[in-house]
Amino acid sequence: MQSWVKDEPAVEIARVKVPGLIVQGSLDNQVSEGDARALKAAQPAAKLVVIQGANHVFRAAPSTDLMAQLKLYTDPTIPIVPELTPAIAGWIKSLK
Repeated sequence: MQSWVKDEPAVEIARVKVPGLIVQGSLDNQVSEGDARALKAAQPAAKLVVIQGANHVFRAAPSTDLMAQLKLYTDPTIPIVPELTPAIAGWIKSLK
């Protein structure tokens, strides 16, 4: 899927002139923590939040094993990790 993307995310985020928030799950199989840190490096003014134990859709994951995470993508009754909402709300509140 990444090969379908024409733009380089780090180049694009470097152009951003408004506050930014980068939220990354530590057990994300689609975007690595290194990718998130590269975005932060390209846009130092952005805030980076890494949520431990969260996957790409911000649900608590047992590991990075794809099969172990499958239900997290398909079961809408599984809640997002509780850390996500305060991370976003706190960032919004910090904008003044």
